[in-house]
Amino acid sequence: MCALEIEAQFISDYAKSVIMFVIHVVFDMSICVFGIAGNALNITVFRKQGLRNSVNLSLFAISISDLLGLIFQVWQNFCLNPYLEQADLPVDFFYIQALTGGNPNVAMTRITGWITMYVTAERCLSVLTPFKVGLIVTFERRVLILFFCYGINLAFFFPFFANYYLDFNFIPELNKTKLGMSVRGDSEFLGFVINVGHIYLTIISFVVVIINTAILVVTLKWKSKWRQSATSNQNQQKALSSREKKTVMLVIMMATVLIACYCPGVVCTFLEIFYPAFGFNDKQQNVFHVTWSFCFLFNSINAIKLYGMQCDATIRDMCKNPDFVCTSDAHGLSRCLCSDNTFYDGFTCSKNLVSEMKVSINQVNFTFHKAFGLRSFNLTWSATGNSHDYGSQFINGNFISVQKLTPGQQYIFTVATILHFESEYENNKTLQSKFSLVTYPASPGKLWVERSQLNKSPYILKFNQSQGVVNSYQVTIKTVNLMHEVIIRRVTNPEVITFDLYPNTQYIYEIIAYNMLGNQSAATTGNFMIKAGVIQ
Repeated sequence: MCALEIEAQFISDYAKSVIMFVIHVVFDMSICVFGIAGNALNITVFRKQGLRNSVNLSLFAISISDLLGLIFQVWQNFCLNPYLEQADLPVDFFYIQALTGGNPNVAMTRITGWITMYVTAERCLSVLTPFKVGLIVTFERRVLILFFCYGINLAFFFPFFANYYLDFNFIPELNKTKLGMSVRGDSEFLGFVINVGHIYLTIISFVVVIINTAILVVTLKWKSKWRQSATSNQNQQKALSSREKKTVMLVIMMATVLIACYCPGVVCTFLEIFYPAFGFNDKQQNVFHVTWSFCFLFNSINAIKLYGMQCDATIRDMCKNPDFVCTSDAHGLSRCLCSDNTFYDGFTCSKNLVSEMKVSINQVNFTFHKAFGLRSFNLTWSATGNSHDYGSQFINGNFISVQKLTPGQQYIFTVATILHFESEYENNKTLQSKFSLVTYPASPGKLWVERSQLNKSPYILKFNQSQGVVNSYQVTIKTVNLMHEVIIRRVTNPEVITFDLYPNTQYIYEIIAYNMLGNQSAATTGNFMIKAGVIQ
């Protein structure tokens, strides 16, 4: 390559290497691993459910093409690692990836587009002619159509694989022979034919998918209005309208993702035809390779589909997790979702609506889960053994502070909420969790000297009891100079009787209250002195 051509490059060789490393080795490789696992799950689940169902069969075929495409993409990502050039291996990975990874991946991507075109067309038939679609599209015809989608796209790659092949090539710049890619015949004309075929096949699927999606959207909206006018029950009208709106939005989203992910590749193909400098070995080859790297990244994103999350209630142990059950979701699909009175908290199915709780003497702070679909909570409480200590509060949000509770008291709390159907479920789902807690005890009062007997044995120490409910007190008495034994008493009433005090001695006391769970209060401390016959 001459110096003038190098200067004319929009993207330098170093920038190209960095961008391709980040895209292929970092991002795309991670996406491919996740997508391979997801599509393998799809294939397994659809096989268990059976392929006689039209949707299952079509999605099974899409999962196969996506899985194969992602496997080819993993190999392509490995080959496009720019640091492989520094390994000085007898293989030119940059060129062989086009034959063994890039083009096979493009073929699988086009197959996915064509099967999507067929799926949307079949859905249009089911909406427009619901009683005839079963007669028009039989199981045998579905299989033939899917084979046709695979066959026509693979056939257009026959000229490429018939003329390009792996061969050892001598590289004058390196004075080495490496395994690379060679071509029979006119490579420019062959590339033009392949690009034209790619454009036609891709545009056909794109246009038909857009038309079918538009038909579905218009038809569903029309039927929604018709059902509302024909249905007298307002609740049924709202349910039908909301559910069909979700279906319309789902179809629009699927079409948008398909177009957004595949359009960059179509644009690049047009550029190859109408802008000669944009090519594999042409003047703007760095721009070509960087742009196609982004295209392959989008293709990998589109190939991540978790159709296999659907389930079949007739298959035993379909939902491996015992917390899940096979039920209809908000879009009418059968999926493994949390059972009644439970919700998904991000890790598992949980019954506890409270994610965090902080208890103090007369106050409890609750933080509720922020699961999607949980908007408001109704909290009620009542004290055990005290019918006058109760309350309730309604919260729009996920935090509440309940105050003015009795210290040391046991309370029964009930949290109720509605998991709205826009989260995942077909209908609104009522959730409720019930639990008990005990507030912390209040600190006891000081020693009540006037009512205590400190001038003769037995010595009686009375102190002011804690506010609220107390299970027990712990009283510790010791001399200032620690000359005598430390006295520790655990009592249920706010007084201590002992014979172990000495006249003319200064004492320090510490009193701690405990609730029924063993939680302790802050300590109350003080001192007193005993003199023979005198109270001080």
